[in-house]
Amino acid sequence: MDYRTIIERNRDFLFWESEQRQLTFGALDEQAGRWRLFLSKQGLQEGDVVALRTRFLSEAPGLPFACWSLGLIFMPLDPRLKAATLDPIKKDIEIKLFVKPEHFPAAHPVPDVSFSFDLYAEKGALVILTSGSTGYAKCALLSLKNLFSSAETLAAFFELRRGERWLHVLPDFHIGGLAIWLRCFIRGATVVSRESVEDGLPENLTHMSLVAAQMRRVLQRETHSPEKLRAVLLGGSAIPASLLKQALRLGWPVYSSYGLTEMASTVAVKRHFDPPDLNPADAAILPGRQVSLSGNEILLRGDTLFLGYYKNGVIESALDEKGWFASGDLGRLKNSCLTVTGRRDNMFVSGGENIQPEEIERHLLRMDGVENALVLPRPDPRFGQRAVAVVSLSKELAAEDIKAFLAESLPSFKIAEDFFHWPSGESSGIKWRRKDMLSQLLRGALRLVK
Repeated sequence: MDYRTIIERNRDFLFWESEQRQLTFGALDEQAGRWRLFLSKQGLQEGDVVALRTRFLSEAPGLPFACWSLGLIFMPLDPRLKAATLDPIKKDIEIKLFVKPEHFPAAHPVPDVSFSFDLYAEKGALVILTSGSTGYAKCALLSLKNLFSSAETLAAFFELRRGERWLHVLPDFHIGGLAIWLRCFIRGATVVSRESVEDGLPENLTHMSLVAAQMRRVLQRETHSPEKLRAVLLGGSAIPASLLKQALRLGWPVYSSYGLTEMASTVAVKRHFDPPDLNPADAAILPGRQVSLSGNEILLRGDTLFLGYYKNGVIESALDEKGWFASGDLGRLKNSCLTVTGRRDNMFVSGGENIQPEEIERHLLRMDGVENALVLPRPDPRFGQRAVAVVSLSKELAAEDIKAFLAESLPSFKIAEDFFHWPSGESSGIKWRRKDMLSQLLRGALRLVK
């Protein structure tokens, strides 16, 4: 499949809309042509990296397609990144061009050229910074084959059709946001962009991608699922049982997902409705993804597996001799279904016992009134480290009540010693990183739950 075939098949259909603007597939092609003309005059060579600092791709949806038509690598960056974060990234990868607002080629003439490119080419096409769960962000390189194999199989799973409408509120410097554009492109569907869900949902949505906090805000406004909505794909972190229960009671078609940048977004999906199912276990592995276990670490390979990480200007493979990628995630595998239990590097030792924070978090999220939870290791003179929990509460709960709830299902050494209130404000990205929350804890910035 090539770019031109998709454009001509869907030329008059709507590709993107915001509250103020719309863009057909034909207009996308014109914009990509203008970007292509601009880029061709910048002295760039195939394989060079073009970066754009943006939260949403809405101002330049044609830019990545123009890059790919010229063999360039597109790199979206969080506009909030500080120099201290960008400097080590620049040591790993040479960015040849930073696209700025004055570069936007709205006034450039439309070139009379029908360009195209193979959507499944195996050369590098996109660099995404990983979430930094290992302590620092890495520059992951994905090919067009990775991206569009992922887009097509997930679109097929959700039966996405021409003219259908997928809500887009996730940032495009993460793979979860950018992937929505590619799914809609390959199926002739519409990306429906909004800054947030605070002001309600657009009309006639068929699909949505959200994190749990966004879903909670939606349910505060919407009493029932929109008539045409067929799928709400939740990702980013664990889903509180109370939130899932409320969504299912109101008829929302909720799916949870496991995915990562290195696999070009989603690896496995769990359906939670018809019949209602609050259990996050046993997600179905999507076609084109292979999953294995080494011990209990999740190994991955397949058509969507990335090319490697940029390190000191070169691309380093992260695969073993059999082509498997060690994800760092822990899980169980049964009958082609995957259950993710945590991350290997989150585990810590307390008094000689291994503590997996995600296990305690899952139990906390089952408690009525707990909306979010993060378990952290606090230094302790006797045990080395003790588990403490940071919790977001929807109603008043005492620390002793939370401990009593955990004691119903966990041994004493896994019960958090103290609980702290979730901090106000947002961390960079779409979820709090453990190291950022731990920093808040250690400097005494968190308020104790009494």
